[in-house]
Amino acid sequence: MRRTTSSLRYTCCNNSIFSGSVRDLDGKYSVILACTHLINLVLSHGITEIHADATFKVVPSNMAIQLLSIHFMIDNFSIPIAYALMESKSRNLFQCVMDYMKNNLIPNITPSLIMTDFEPALRDALSSSLGVEGTRVLGCWFNQQCWHHNQVSNLLLAVWKKMKSLNYLQTINSNPYALKTLKILMCLPLLPSAVIEQGFLLTKAYAIHHNVPLPNLFEYYQNYWIRHVGVDVLSVNGVSRRTNNNLESFHNFLRHKFSIAHPNLWVFLGQICELSQKYHTMVTQIANGLQPTRNLKAKYLLNSRRIKRAVEQHKAGLLSVWQFLVKCSHSCDGYERRQRHWVLGIEHDQESNDDGLADDFVEQEVPEVPQNIPVVVPSPRNCMVCLTTTPGENVVQHIVLPCGHAWVCETCVSVLDGQYPRICPVCRGDVHHFQRMFLS
Repeated sequence: MRRTTSSLRYTCCNNSIFSGSVRDLDGKYSVILACTHLINLVLSHGITEIHADATFKVVPSNMAIQLLSIHFMIDNFSIPIAYALMESKSRNLFQCVMDYMKNNLIPNITPSLIMTDFEPALRDALSSSLGVEGTRVLGCWFNQQCWHHNQVSNLLLAVWKKMKSLNYLQTINSNPYALKTLKILMCLPLLPSAVIEQGFLLTKAYAIHHNVPLPNLFEYYQNYWIRHVGVDVLSVNGVSRRTNNNLESFHNFLRHKFSIAHPNLWVFLGQICELSQKYHTMVTQIANGLQPTRNLKAKYLLNSRRIKRAVEQHKAGLLSVWQFLVKCSHSCDGYERRQRHWVLGIEHDQESNDDGLADDFVEQEVPEVPQNIPVVVPSPRNCMVCLTTTPGENVVQHIVLPCGHAWVCETCVSVLDGQYPRICPVCRGDVHHFQRMFLS
């Protein structure tokens, strides 16, 4: 009777959230949770992209060592469709879990892209069970949420930690050529797989030419990332979503939802059921053309557009491999600076916490911003860029087109007009031109 009551309690769409369990050859179990109605609803959107990641922070106490989440991408929205509470992180158990999901939950899935971290066991299980001919299985280039975590799940963090462990931090902090070398190494995955090794050799030559002593870091990068991981997994060139930020944000959301690191099993199941019902609503909203979550900050989208533009220019032959790497290396500025300042104990403001590294158009939920924060609004009479030039008889004023934001003084227009790309300082939209205003 107790088992029947529990089964009825933890449901979604009048069906138990419990899908099944698997046992590997070592006797380790995994429990799979999913709503088949939600899966079918999501699959009706023609899914081609799968993201997967595991976390240990929200696992119910005394139940398992990690929670594996499988997300499907609908347009730019990340939808969790299945979970696995796993007693082990072994290759055998990952394979059992993915085989179960393929055979019982998503038998007809044919993804063109699978994104995960650089955990070989999970990546190989995803590829063998869910992959088809032509499926790209990529590693995560960067995670916004895990810059200070002990677990290395993305290339940027791994390279930075290795640099630090090799005692190169002082060199990076004092030598601008060494700093540039590090950032370019971090950006090698943005290249097509066929030219990553060429980019690596160019970076190494740059370091030698400028007497940058990082031989052990280059040896590590070549032996592990290029030879062991492989350039095909390493390269995120040409894909809209280069990271697993959506899953990192989702796992952080779960952690805040539970309020404790390892919740009671029944609390955990209740929240999973509630989330499943919530995502039913979200998928319906997406189907009706609504916007269920907030957009990313403009600074994230701007930085990602810069990377996308560099990719297009390199593909068109307008940028060489080296020019591409130098241009993209600036995308790592905020991330690298924050890492270095954190280790060196240098205070950094909130602005430096925003790395500007994000996917092109990934939609994610973010915590609500308190509404009682005082806002200081500059005088609307002044130039909206420098905030000091005031209107006068001899002051030339301009309006930004096509967005229509105004006004900008002549000095600021000359600066903005020389930038590439030309971006409105208010909305960060593309600027066609600055139109002079004639006021009577």
